Amino acid sequence: MTKRDWASWPGRLGKKIESTSGRVAIVSGMAAAAGLVLATPTVLAVGGVVTVGALIAALVQSFPEKKRSISEFIGGQCSLEDLDSLDLKIPRLAVVGVTQSGKSTFLSTAQQINHVHRRTNKIYAEIMTLPGAPAKYVALLDGDGEKYMQQFEIAAKADYLVVFVDHNISSSSGDCIASRLREHEQFKDQMEPVLRQRGTIERIYLLMNKRDIWEAGSDAAMASSWFDAFAKDYSKSGLSKTFAYSNHSNKNTTDTAAVMQDIRDFVSKWKVIS
Repeated sequence: MTKRDWASWPGRLGKKIESTSGRVAIVSGMAAAAGLVLATPTVLAVGGVVTVGALIAALVQSFPEKKRSISEFIGGQCSLEDLDSLDLKIPRLAVVGVTQSGKSTFLSTAQQINHVHRRTNKIYAEIMTLPGAPAKYVALLDGDGEKYMQQFEIAAKADYLVVFVDHNISSSSGDCIASRLREHEQFKDQMEPVLRQRGTIERIYLLMNKRDIWEAGSDAAMASSWFDAFAKDYSKSGLSKTFAYSNHSNKNTTDTAAVMQDIRDFVSKWKVIS
């Protein structure tokens, strides 16, 4: 039997009745009433038939759309509309951060593929199968990663948000650059009002990337102190119901595995908290 979201049918029917079909039904009903008053059988019959026909049309047109199997999209991409039509509701994951902070490298490592952004103005989703058994899925939201405003919009649609920060745009220098830290702070300041418009996100995980570089540098204490303060600011912001943060390196498979396990744990509990 075709899967449909029958729980949404009453609401869809109500909206349909308020639309053109609904107005036709009302007009036809008035015609039928006029037939009663005027005792004209033809008017009564026509009005009644049109009314019943309009109601049947509204009933049929308000049928919930067919649910699509998630298996159609596993490992592939789909629109947000497709995501809403899946037979299995799954949480939405977003990974954001300033340019070259490690987002794409993390996703490539996590998915064991070369993750490439589609340069598009539209937000889309990739259905990811998470490591472990039984199978768990998450919808990775993506778009044009170079445009910060679109990143903010993606973040606002997420249930689980990963935010990448680092000490330096370089992937080899251990120097902690103050202007780079301010860039992360500005990113958060610009994203925060967008997130507040949507309400509280379920979980935010803040990652201080490139720890394999900055922990060995002369500015390690500065980087660590800044990150602790920045994480505390995130925690106090009230942007999410739960919050976590940790030092991270995309070159360390253990670090990536720990983040993916946290995502899997979240997905496993998501039906309870959503």
